[in-house]
Amino acid sequence: MRSVLLAFAPLVALGGCLQYTPMSACPAYAPAHELTDRLMETFNAGNSPVYAGKYPDGWHHSAWTDRRVVTCGPTEAYMRALGFHYRADGSKISRIDVRYGIALQEAGWRFVGRSANALP
Repeated sequence: MRSVLLAFAPLVALGGCLQYTPMSACPAYAPAHELTDRLMETFNAGNSPVYAGKYPDGWHHSAWTDRRVVTCGPTEAYMRALGFHYRADGSKISRIDVRYGIALQEAGWRFVGRSANALP
């Protein structure tokens, strides 16, 4: 059975006691943040054909405001990422609200799923 850490109360039983295990201790936590960092850097470069036509009118840059790994295991993680698209003057254009599935594959850590604006 595969164990999964849950963000709201990950606990591990040790010798009859319960010990809090921070989500950052999960093996997939750092790769999830690294992948979403690289994704945002690529998007902000503004020259990727993958994102052609996806930039809002008046767009200057985008940034994550909150990223949370909500489930995590040794070979996969699910992250909720929140952020905004901004104009050059710093005003907000639109909100980013995405869920990413990230998994360890033969070629390394990769995105395996994405759901945008799926939950309130």
